[in-house]
Amino acid sequence: MTSRFVIFIVFFSVQNTLSNYYIETVTEQVQTIECQHGIDSCTAANLEKVGSFTLIFNIVIVAGALITPVFGIIIDRFGLPACGFLSCALSLVYTACLFLVSTDLQIISFVAYALWQGSLYTFAFAYVRPNFVCVHCFTIV
Repeated sequence: MTSRFVIFIVFFSVQNTLSNYYIETVTEQVQTIECQHGIDSCTAANLEKVGSFTLIFNIVIVAGALITPVFGIIIDRFGLPACGFLSCALSLVYTACLFLVSTDLQIISFVAYALWQGSLYTFAFAYVRPNFVCVHCFTIV
């Protein structure tokens, strides 16, 4: 294993760990903001709002997959480092938005997360192919 490969694996693993934690806890995070005194003190309207935000999050995540070709265009036009920088910047934006205490502003976090996820995977696959795959892999014999 080369040092470049180890650095890439660490980078990708850290980013995916952050991603998986966010996906698993988004409902609880919105619920914590909406029901500040615990789930027992939460009204039906608050619980309905939590449910609607969970649905919005799911729709934004699925729609985020459609933006992936845009990041391919960014790689083609500006190069791989630009997409890597954009991926890190979007990660910081959605992480910073998690500190917002308004559920209405959490939509910004949802969109930033979906964009970040698209940029991360586009960057990862564009970086892995020329750097770590053997020369004759993926060729038709």
